[in-house]
Amino acid sequence: MAIERFYNFAFPGENGYTPGSVNGHQFLPPTVAAYAEWNMVEQNCGDCSDSSICECTYYDIIDNGNTDQVYQFVMTNIGNGAGWSHPIHLHGHSFYVMKMGFASYSQDDGKLIANRGQDQQDIICNDGKNFCNNAQWRNSTWSNGNHPTLNWDNPPQKDTIIVPTGGYVVIRFKADNPGLWFFHCHIDLHNTNGMGMMINESPSYHQKVPDDFPRCKSYIVNNGDGRFLNEIFRLLNINVYIQNHSIPNIEKA
Repeated sequence: MAIERFYNFAFPGENGYTPGSVNGHQFLPPTVAAYAEWNMVEQNCGDCSDSSICECTYYDIIDNGNTDQVYQFVMTNIGNGAGWSHPIHLHGHSFYVMKMGFASYSQDDGKLIANRGQDQQDIICNDGKNFCNNAQWRNSTWSNGNHPTLNWDNPPQKDTIIVPTGGYVVIRFKADNPGLWFFHCHIDLHNTNGMGMMINESPSYHQKVPDDFPRCKSYIVNNGDGRFLNEIFRLLNINVYIQNHSIPNIEKA
């Protein structure tokens, strides 16, 4: 049985605030080298909900010691934030494209038919604003990899796939490459606007970080009035003390 996750890559929101996001989480890059200092990554997603848009260091953990475990990701582009198709790229893996679902188009002019995206067909969005931050199959018997029309006949293998406006793509891969992988839209404007996240795969099986690898701690610490607090950055064997955007002292460690 596949472990299934839904991720909506879109621009949901209201009152003029519609950033790029995944499941309503506008990605805020971590202020540390996440692989080397995972224990210092601050997610800060506590204010996020199914019916809100938030900014945080969004990640999901697929924790698995069995390299035969299959994950099925349902990548959607639905709800009130749909409107552009997105080339979605997963680092660290190639995956099999098992199905693509499209919105309904007019046979007369080729335009999308209003209110006929896949959030009105195969998928249901469980929030009152149609942000689709917590989508699921409308038919619950399709859950956990049981969709009846997946393509098992030589599905294409890719590492990037277009998720169509108003539609979805179902992919599968084996969780056999422990690491920290970026998962994002490959349109730079969308990516830098927050349409990305991290997949932390099997963290207990990550390769050990070398003892002499730089661990720089957080590079941004702000006290709320625009001035940087005292922060020690350790870079190789040099300590750099930073205060108020100046470097008053550099000395050998």
